[in-house]
Amino acid sequence: MDLRLIRDIDNKLTIIKMEETLLKKALLMHKAGIRPENISSSSQFSAVTTKINRAANVEEAKEKVSAYLNKQMNKLLKKQKGEKKESWLREPDIGNESESLGNMVIDCIKNESYLPDKSLPNTLDRLRIMRRFWGFVSGLYNYRKTLEKGMPIKEE
Repeated sequence: MDLRLIRDIDNKLTIIKMEETLLKKALLMHKAGIRPENISSSSQFSAVTTKINRAANVEEAKEKVSAYLNKQMNKLLKKQKGEKKESWLREPDIGNESESLGNMVIDCIKNESYLPDKSLPNTLDRLRIMRRFWGFVSGLYNYRKTLEKGMPIKEE
């Protein structure tokens, strides 16, 4: 059997095994505030998804998400009136060292903190894993936006 095929199958099996961890990390992002009532601009949220999906590699995805969210937060800072912070500038709802939801997303993507184990093999497609994780985050966001309630998920 072709070595590349064996590696691809092994990568897919590894990603399937980490799905539960990726979903749990996405749920933490959701609980922290990555929800439609906080990030009300669907187009801004979708832009993050697009940056990840169009990237050629994981480093490009990290750079594009970081640049985009920093730009959006700077725009929001200029428009901000008083102390009330909105959208990506809001503080996370649950314990997080990040000062804002935007920084929380940047930190998560840059540090790959959604990964269950940082010592994963280099042959693993980290961009595919990032896309899968963000797909879960997007799914939770879009479900809530569409049905105006959270997804009923049993947590262990």
